[in-house]
Amino acid sequence: NVVEGSVRATVSVTGDLMGMALQNLDHLVQLPHGCGEQNMVLFAPVVYVLQYLEKTRQLSPEIKDRATGFLRNGYQIQLHYQHPDGSYSEFGTKDEYGNTWLTAFVVKCFVQAKAYIYLDNRIIQAALTWLEFHQLPSGCFKNVGQLFHTFMKGGVDGEVPLAAYITAAYLEAGATPESSVVRRALGCLAPALPKAASLYTQALLAYTFALAKDSQRTQELLHVLDQKAIRADGQIHWSQTSSKLRTSTSPWSQPVPVDVELTAYVLLALLSKPNVTESDLTTASGIVAWLTRQQNAYGGFASTQDTVVALQALAKYAALTHSTQGDAEVRVRSHGGFGKKFQVSYQNRLLVQEAALTEVPGKFLVQAHGSCCVFTRVGSHRPCCDHPHLLILSKPKLCCTSVEGNVHISDTYVLHLEQEIEVTNLKPGHVRVYDYYSPGQCGTMGCLGVCTWLCARITQISPVLLQRSRPWLTIMSSASEVGANPLLSPLYRPSSAPIHFSVSCWSPVYL
Repeated sequence: NVVEGSVRATVSVTGDLMGMALQNLDHLVQLPHGCGEQNMVLFAPVVYVLQYLEKTRQLSPEIKDRATGFLRNGYQIQLHYQHPDGSYSEFGTKDEYGNTWLTAFVVKCFVQAKAYIYLDNRIIQAALTWLEFHQLPSGCFKNVGQLFHTFMKGGVDGEVPLAAYITAAYLEAGATPESSVVRRALGCLAPALPKAASLYTQALLAYTFALAKDSQRTQELLHVLDQKAIRADGQIHWSQTSSKLRTSTSPWSQPVPVDVELTAYVLLALLSKPNVTESDLTTASGIVAWLTRQQNAYGGFASTQDTVVALQALAKYAALTHSTQGDAEVRVRSHGGFGKKFQVSYQNRLLVQEAALTEVPGKFLVQAHGSCCVFTRVGSHRPCCDHPHLLILSKPKLCCTSVEGNVHISDTYVLHLEQEIEVTNLKPGHVRVYDYYSPGQCGTMGCLGVCTWLCARITQISPVLLQRSRPWLTIMSSASEVGANPLLSPLYRPSSAPIHFSVSCWSPVYL
């Protein structure tokens, strides 16, 4: 079901683990933007890339100017989501209260960004004061505001994941384990170690105690995690999903974003220990091998938090294993006569070299010779023909817009679009409703005409989505082809519903 002659494929080669992310700092994640968390996915990775380049002495004036431009812009945008009390929330003052988790996320990023751009210290201090005000007598933190991140809510682990995240944020921002807030927070986390049930919580706790230089507790958690690791083909990762539910064996199947995030936290814990051993680096290399295979074509990942945490971990690993020695030659050829040669050296290691593959479909052989790290990636683009059948992830009596606790209440959202430019032979567009933190959980349906109806027929979706937070709706403007990166604008946000999703609509055009 591919339009004849429309398939495009490219091969890219870079000599640096962070090369692809560096080239695509402004669009690491192809998801809607329009809230306080989504803006930070354009901010935080830039900080980590700058730190990496600075540590490895690869930060050129040109790269610094471009990167700091992104930081200044992100800083100004983020202030739109600030509350008068110094906290931050997904939609700023449109929300009644600030968000504890998001405020901690913003603070740690702002503090680290101060090394590269000007930030008002009063803004940072106001956020820290607000967080301290919401620290409970137990040392944990009160969950204030709407928390969209499902696994940060804790589930059976209660308030521990949120407390661990905020504690790690304080430590990343330069606080010491002896400081009042951190000391009390660690006192909340320590008793929770034996009872931490989820892998996500265990990984986050391991990273937090590693930052706190608590070697004993860090090692205990890493030992538990090591026993639950999934090892295959020289790769190591962790998964929240039961092995019985991981049915796809396709190399193209996408991981659950939380699996990327928790695996990255384990990597951060390994590399943040006071003494990183050769054994730690060996384990880390297996984790990196898995993480790099999950990256999208732009160097990011599927969602926001997996992109932020994974790039932070990869940057830390790249800095520890950086070498100024060696070069390599990469050759790509086919039986049909295609041939391309790439030279990788220390001088051009950050450059992403790319070439079009002219024989599609086809088989290509990639050969590398030399003594340095080389990352090779193949990408393809395939506009599809009309599909006679449609598969929607659904479950009887479970509706994506039902009120939490009642699976029989549904609703319909009417979205009005105005066509500004008439196009000949406009083909049906498609609507995709998906969980922002797990894009694989989705429902898709075609739209006749110019998408005059959107949600009327997507009324059911996977029951997993019913565990998410309240939704917001976002609509994509028309794009000339499937896979383009259209602009997005927030449209409507209901006040109460159990999931967090976005709606995308695009209309391919064939003349």
